[in-house]
Amino acid sequence: MASVNSVSQMTNSATWFDRACVGENPETAWTVFLCYDTDEYNSDITKFHEGDWAMLRESISPAAQKVVDLAAEADIEDVMLCDLPGVLSFLGLPPETKMPPGNKGKTKLKKLYRKVATNKAYHSGERAKDLISHLDMAEIRASAPVPLEEIDRAVVSG
Repeated sequence: MASVNSVSQMTNSATWFDRACVGENPETAWTVFLCYDTDEYNSDITKFHEGDWAMLRESISPAAQKVVDLAAEADIEDVMLCDLPGVLSFLGLPPETKMPPGNKGKTKLKKLYRKVATNKAYHSGERAKDLISHLDMAEIRASAPVPLEEIDRAVVSG
């Protein structure tokens, strides 16, 4: 399995894939994950099959064995909170701590951090390696609002 980070400029994505991925690893049976944030829980995802996205799919399809859509209907914090016991363990909070109120995972995670200490803040976008090491990925995979099982299938079959 080869992993190649990400690219965020739609206009350059297919060129990058051909050069950096296929060009450097032509023997690889590539599974490409197109990941996008729907921004809202009820967003229409058809827009990710039109325009620039459609051109990207068309451009990478000849070299990709499979193209998988991972539409994120949630923030990463929502995914991490699928394993609340792991988050509580990382923060040193008692296992009986209830999930804080809020519509977004980021808001809930910030409230949990504040329970630990008023000066311990959650900052989105900062390294989360230590937090992630406390999480049960099987638990997250089973209940995440993102089709993570598609990644497992690609890794196992690829």
